[in-house]
Formats: sequence, structure tokens, C-alpha cells
Amino acid sequence: MIEELTAEQVRRKCSEFAFDCETTADLTPLEQIIGQDRAVRALQFGLNIERKGFNVFISGLPGTGRKTAILDFVRELAARRPTPPDWCYVNNFKDSSRPNAIALPPGKGSELKKAMEGFVSKMRTALHEAFESEDYAKRRDAMLQRVNRERNEMVTSIGRMAKDAGFMIQQSPIGVTLVPLVEGKPLSDQEFIELPDVLQQQITNAREALQERIGEAFRPLRDVAKKADKEMLDMNKEVARFAISPYLDELREHFRDIGEVVDYLEAVENDILENLPLFLAPPKDIPIDPTRNYLVNLVVDNSAVKGAPAEIELNPTYTRLFGYSERESRMGALVTDYTMVRAGTAHRANGGFLVIPAEQMFRDPLVWDGLKQMISSERLEMEDPAARLGYMITKTLRPEPIPFDGKVIILGSPQVYEILFGMDPDFRELFKV
Repeated sequence: MIEELTAEQVRRKCSEFAFDCETTADLTPLEQIIGQDRAVRALQFGLNIERKGFNVFISGLPGTGRKTAILDFVRELAARRPTPPDWCYVNNFKDSSRPNAIALPPGKGSELKKAMEGFVSKMRTALHEAFESEDYAKRRDAMLQRVNRERNEMVTSIGRMAKDAGFMIQQSPIGVTLVPLVEGKPLSDQEFIELPDVLQQQITNAREALQERIGEAFRPLRDVAKKADKEMLDMNKEVARFAISPYLDELREHFRDIGEVVDYLEAVENDILENLPLFLAPPKDIPIDPTRNYLVNLVVDNSAVKGAPAEIELNPTYTRLFGYSERESRMGALVTDYTMVRAGTAHRANGGFLVIPAEQMFRDPLVWDGLKQMISSERLEMEDPAARLGYMITKTLRPEPIPFDGKVIILGSPQVYEILFGMDPDFRELFKV
């Protein structure tokens, strides 16, 4: 029997005396998911198991508070996890197109970045002071005088040998010329032509014979020049090493427990010594500051992170997730280097949790394959999107991949889950929860 009810009959009343609080402000907020015990157990299982492939797909309808509840749950779990390392990119002095990645304990990345900025400033000043010092000038002048003296002695000896054979040596930018002497005076070309043919032939034969002897005599002279260049280079390296070693030794001591940083500092020292002319030339003669090569690009800074990171990317494009390289205009061309590498959300979530909404993710055709590649290979590899599409691209950076150790959580509708589960075998292997 249908009975009409009044408004008072369908309205539930709660007595104000049923609660132990004055207002709702006195209540502790509920921090758990209500009525989803089975889903919570599955989520806990997927996020806590340390095995490959146990990433999580959370199915539900939009507007149900799913995203907020999951983020609260994940952040609470992340707070109890250890903080992952910082990540830096540094110059690869053997191949600048493939920057090296260095992992450091949380907070050490910013220390290294600031330390190298300070070193660059001190290094340039120390080099200029060393090479403008009076001691260096004395050592350089003494070496040059010794080399010039040795060279002049050899040139004098060669000139004497030529004179004894009836010739004079003339040096020009294109080589050495033997000028015949008659009664101790050089013979001009016109005077040579006016000589009898027999005498011309005699002079020519004598010149050819002497030319071979002169060539042999000049070989040690060239060796002296090479030896002098090497001695000057070695002396410059010694002076430079003495000037910058105190600063590098200080850095080596500070980061002595991080082998990759110690190796990097060794590479920095070697590169400076191999490129000394760039640091000693006037700035106007060097279009690009060479000290830029020794800066540290801190791409992931976990110094302020408590526990593991928990990141959500609401606009999951390929570059926002996996990073990219910026470019700047130089001399009318777009160029890039390791200092312009920028991390993606996946880099910042590394060592923790990455939450991605499925519907937004599939708007970018590159993201799903990139995500599967990251999970299956367990590494973050930065690649130009155009290259993934098969387009011809100019030479660009290929930064060293970073190991990925994190959980990926996809939020999607039941329809998206059914499509992925039924049509993509990789999904079933990578998202087992």
C-alpha cells in the first residue's frame, strides 16, 4: 500500500547531545577510504610489493573523490619511505652530446651545484693571477731564451755550412732558398742568367747537393721547435694545476664518499689543462664562456622532500612526463647543451609514486609507449619526440638514462581498463594490480 509521507517523516534528526564536540572543527578528519576495503587491500598489496610489473590501475568514475582519496593514501605511504637521491647532469668531456648522470644523497646535489659555481669563479681568477705573475714570466723568459739560443746556434751552424759551399740561406714564409755567392756577394737572378751555361749548371748541381744536406740539418731544428712547444705546454699545465688544485682538492675531500663525483672532478681538471688557451685568451676572443662546461645541472632536487615523492601529472604530455632539452639562439641557430636538460614528472617521482589520469594520458600518442618502455626497462631515457615519430632531426642531446625505481598508478574509467586489458598484452604484464 502506497502511503504519502510528510517532510518531517523522511527527515532524520540527530540529537545534538549525541556528539562529544562543540563544532565539527573539533573532529579529527577521516583519513581512510570508506567502503572500499577490498580495493584498499589490493592497493596496499600493489604499492608495497617490490617486484617488477606490480603497478596499479585504479578504476572508477570521475567525480567520486577517487583522485583525492588515492593521493592522500599514496602520500601517507610515501612519507614512510626513504628519500631517493638527487640527480645531476654534468658535461661528458668525451662526447658532449651524451651528458653523464650522477646520483647523490638527498641535498648533496644542490651542494655540488653551488660548489662548482664557486669553483668556476675561483678557477678563472686563480689562472689569470698565476699566468700574470712575475715568477711565471721569469720561468717563461728563461725557457724562451734557452730555446732561442739553441736555435740560433743551429741556424748559425747551418749558415756556415752553406757559406762554405758558396751559398747564402734566405728564409721566407714558403721555405728556405739557397742564393749562390760570387766573391762573397749574393748573386741576383739576372746576374745568374748572364753567367755562362757551364757555370750555371755547376751552381745548380752544387745547390741540389747542398739542398739535401740543408734539409737534413734543418730536421733537428724542427725537433727543437717541437720540443720547445711541448716544454712550454708542460710548464703551463704545471702552473695551472698548481693554481687550481687547492680548490679541486677541497671538493674531492668534501665528496670523497661519492665515487662518481670524484671521477667527474678528475675529468674537469684534465679538461681545463687540455684547453688552457681558452681560459687565458681575452673574453672578447671567446664567443662562448668555456667555464660553462663545468657547471652542474641539478635536474632532481630532493633536499626538501620528506620521505619518498608522490607526484601527479594532470597534463601528461610526453615532454612533461619524461623531460626535454631547451634550446637557445646563438648566431642565428638553435643550440642546446647539458645545462638545458629539464626533468619531467617521472624524474621527480623516481623512487616514489607517479599518478597519471588515463583519459588525459591518451591524448598524446607518444605517452603510453614511453610509459611502458620506462616501466619495462626500469630506466628514464630522454628522447626527442620527433625522433620517436620517425622524423629526421638535427643532432641533439641523448642524456645518459637514469634508473627508474618507482610505482606508476593510472586513474581511469572501467571502459579504459577493459580496453587496455583486452587489447594490450603489455598492460597485463606491467599493471598486475
